[in-house]
Amino acid sequence: MPDTSATSSSRGTSRRTFIARAATIAAAAGMSGVLPAQLARAAAAGRRGFDLSQIKHVVYVMQENRSFDHYFGTFPGARGFGDKKAVRLPNGNSVFQQPDPANPDGWLEPFHMDTVTTGAAAVPSLSHDWRDQHAAWNNGAMDGWLVSHLASDGDVKGSYTMGYLKKEDIPFHWALAENFTLLDNYFCSVLGPTYPNRAVWMSGTNDPQGKQGGPILETVQPDTLGWKSAAEVLFDAGYTVKTYTSSGSYNYFSWWANFKQPGLVPPELYNRIRLNGTLFGDGTPGGAGDPLDPTPASTPYLGFEEDCANGTLADVTWLFPDGPYASDEHPPNTPAAGAYFLASKLEALAANEELWNSTVFVINYDENDGFFDHVPPPVPDPEAHPEEYVGLASPKGTPGGGLPVGAGFRVPCIVVSPWTVGGHIFSEVSDHTSPLRLIEAVTAAGGLSGKGAVTFDAITPWRRATFGNLAGAFQSVARPAPADPEFEEEVRLANVNAQAAAATQPMPQVPGATQEMPHQER
Repeated sequence: MPDTSATSSSRGTSRRTFIARAATIAAAAGMSGVLPAQLARAAAAGRRGFDLSQIKHVVYVMQENRSFDHYFGTFPGARGFGDKKAVRLPNGNSVFQQPDPANPDGWLEPFHMDTVTTGAAAVPSLSHDWRDQHAAWNNGAMDGWLVSHLASDGDVKGSYTMGYLKKEDIPFHWALAENFTLLDNYFCSVLGPTYPNRAVWMSGTNDPQGKQGGPILETVQPDTLGWKSAAEVLFDAGYTVKTYTSSGSYNYFSWWANFKQPGLVPPELYNRIRLNGTLFGDGTPGGAGDPLDPTPASTPYLGFEEDCANGTLADVTWLFPDGPYASDEHPPNTPAAGAYFLASKLEALAANEELWNSTVFVINYDENDGFFDHVPPPVPDPEAHPEEYVGLASPKGTPGGGLPVGAGFRVPCIVVSPWTVGGHIFSEVSDHTSPLRLIEAVTAAGGLSGKGAVTFDAITPWRRATFGNLAGAFQSVARPAPADPEFEEEVRLANVNAQAAAATQPMPQVPGATQEMPHQER
C-alpha cells in the first residue's frame, strides 16, 4: 500500500503523516491535563437536537482493572468519598472504615497513592478471582475488603485495596470526565475477574447455568461457547462489525464456537472479527477496500486510526487494548499507558467531522481488580431469580458455591460523543449489559445502518429490569461538534514515560493511626 502524498483530504490524511502525528498526539495527551486538539474542539461544542437514530457508529473499548472510587472517588459531584448515603458496616462504622486489626484505629480508610513521589502508577495487581470478590462483598456487608486482600495478597500489598488516585495522577482520564459524561453507577457484571465480565460485555451472559460451555468464572481460556456473541447477532441482522487488536491472544471473540476456525461463519464476518485490526481500505483517503479480501494495516495497532481517516468504521466496533505500549491499564501497567491508547483513538475519531458527528465511543473497565469501591452492587433475591446464582463448578474447576453472578463492583465508564459533551454525571444504574442494550435502543430507533431492531436474547430478565441502556446519558447539542480532518502538528509536549518511570520508585506507604478521610473536589 503506497504512501500517496503528505497532503490531507477532507476524508483522511496520508499514512506516513498520519502515523507520525498519531504517535505524537497520543504521547502528548497521555500525560497532559488537556485533551488533544481535535478532541478538545469537539468537547467545546454547543448543543443541538438529538434522537437515537442519529447514532450511526458505536465504538466500545474495555480497559482493565480499576474501580470507580480508585479513579474517581474525589471527582466533584460524583458518588464518591463524599457520599452522604454511604452504607454502614455491621459494626456501625462507615463503609469507608474497613476493619483492620493491625491499625491502631482498628480500621483503614481510603488513602492517596501519590504517583509523583512513589511508584503508585505501577502498583501491583491484587487478587480478584471469584472467591476474593465475593469475600470482599461478604453477602452484602461490604466489610471484607481488607480481610480478604490481606489474606490473599499479604500485609503490604493487600492494603493497596484502599489506595486511590487523584486528578493530578490521572489527568487525561479526568479531562475526559470533565468534558464528556461520567457514569457513577456503572457496575461490572460479575463478582469475579476479567473473562466472565468480558463474556457478558460481548454477549450478555457468562452462562451461569452451564448450558453452553459455561459457567465462565475465572480468567482461563474457556471451553468453546455455544451461544451467539453480539457480533454474530448483529451480523445476522445485516449490520457491520469489526474488532481491532494487534495480538490474536487478546481477541476474546475467539472463545465462541463459530470463530474457532474459518468457514464456520461467512468470510466477511470472520475477517472482520478475527483478523485483529486488519485494514479493509487501501491506505489512501477514502479507500474502502474489500472485507472479503482484507489488506493488512500498515501498523497493526493503528488500524482503527487509519479506518477513521478513511471514513470506513463499521456499525459496531470493539477495541481490545494491547500491543507494543502495554496499552491496557491492568496493574502494574500505568494509567498513562491507557491514556496513550485512548487519546490516539479518540483524536482520530474527532479528526473526521462526519464520523465524529455520528459516533458514540464508550470507555469502561472489565472489573475493579481488587481496588475498593464503597457502593454495594445490586444482587437479586435467590428465590426470585435462582438463574442468577451459580451452583455448579465451572468447566475449569472453580466452585460456584451457590453464589450470585453479580453484579460486581462499580467501575469507571465514560461516554464520549457529540451528545455527551459538557462534563455531565449520569447516575442511572448500569452494567456491562447496558452497552448492548444501547445498541438495541439505537437499532430500534432506526440508527446505525438502519437494518432494523436487534435483540440480545442472552441478557436475563433480572438484568433488563435492574440496569439501564445508557440512552439517558445523551444530551441535546446545539450544533455539530467542530472537527478537522488533519491532526494539529504542534501539541503541548508531555512525557508518557513519566508515570512509567514510577515503577522504579518505592511503593506507597500505608497510613497508620494518622489517617484522614479523603475529600471530594468541588
